[in-house]
Order: sequence, then structure tokens, then C-alpha cells
Amino acid sequence: MGGLPIPIYRPQLGSKYVQAVFYYLDTYDRGDIAKNVLIQRMIRSLSMQYGLPVKDDRENVTIDLLLKIMKKIDLNDPTDLCCMAASVIAFLNCLRCGEFTVNSASDRFLKRKHWEQGDERGEIFLPYSKTDIMGRGHRIRYRKMKSNLDPVFWMKKYAASVKVWKNSDMDALFVLPNGKPLDRNTLIQWLRRMGNLVGHPRADKLSGISYRRGGAQALRDQGYGLDKLGRIGRWASEASM
Repeated sequence: MGGLPIPIYRPQLGSKYVQAVFYYLDTYDRGDIAKNVLIQRMIRSLSMQYGLPVKDDRENVTIDLLLKIMKKIDLNDPTDLCCMAASVIAFLNCLRCGEFTVNSASDRFLKRKHWEQGDERGEIFLPYSKTDIMGRGHRIRYRKMKSNLDPVFWMKKYAASVKVWKNSDMDALFVLPNGKPLDRNTLIQWLRRMGNLVGHPRADKLSGISYRRGGAQALRDQGYGLDKLGRIGRWASEASM
């Protein structure tokens, strides 16, 4: 992917580091996961070697943040309910933003046929994922929780509010009041707005990856090992976690 912003040259980082960054930017291929992981490992190793790890200023979604947002949303607002339900599912299952939102009208999206839910459990089939090399899809499962973070409650509440579904399995699962699938920009702007509303000091640093990273950190805090975390989050390798 040519034309990406090139980091400012810093001689103190060493020529190998600079070459690695330039090589990564010049040869980035979204479809070649193995190559990207290898190059990212090289950059990480070199940055640590020079004592200047790559800075990542993005903020994670946390359980506390979600609980605070829940107290502020309008339960009669379909956009609030859509974004809240999607946020809970994404956080609890370490979803990539592209797995449940779209960037453009031509993007593939989750459909109602991909979702099943009963009184106690639910399941969403992800037909495509960044690390799904064979294209077999992944199934994420959730269950009722004795918590305000209960995904069964939020999905049921959201589904009851949708007025634009046409009783078709091909309807978008996460859909906005205008009938369009939930898009990345709408979700992120909603998340930042709600973050500001509840007083989050770094709401402007919340992004699409905040759900995945925050969910993974929450699992790590609960004692989940990297192997189990990797299976839950569908990571290709520990290097990308």
C-alpha cells in the first residue's frame, strides 16, 4: 500500500529500524497476514533494541467505560441501542471493527441470518475475518450474565427497537434507523461522544480497535493465558496480540 505517511527520519533509531519501517509501508499487503506479522515482529524487535518502542496512543474500551455509557444512552433511540449492543458484543468477543461494521456501502456486513439467540445464550457467525485464511468463518458465542453488561439483554433490547428490518434473513444485523448497516465512522463518533459525555479524559483516542484491545485486556486481567486468549480473539499469532 504505497503512499502511506512515512515516519520522520531519526538517525538515532539506526538505519536498520528505518529500513524496516520503510519496507513495511512499501510492501504492506492486507491479504498477506504471514508477511505482515513477520515485518511487524522485525520492527518491534528493532525498536526495542534501540530502546524506543513504537508509541501507540490509542485508548482501550473498558468495562467501567461501557457501564458508564449504559447509564447515559437513550433507550428510545435506535442508534444508541444499535451502537450499545454492537459495543457489548464487540468488547466481550474481542471483535475487529471490520467484523461487525462497514466502511463503505459496498462492504460485506453481518446479516440477521448470522445471529441466533435464546433466553440464555446467543451465537453470531462471522463469515469473514482477517485471520480466517481458509474462509470457513468463526462462531462467537455468548451467554446471559448477571451484570449490566449482559449481551443477551442488549441484543434483545436492540432487536425490539429495530423498525427497518424487512423480515428477511438478509437484513443487516446491526442496522441504523436509515436502513443502512452500522458503519465504522458512526460507531466511533458515537463512542467518542459518549466517552466525552461520561467524562472520559481520552475519549478522542478511542477508535475501532479499542473494543478488541480492551476486551483482550479485560480477559488478561481475569487470568486468561495467551493460548486461550488467542483462540477467543482469533489472533494469527502471539506477535499480533
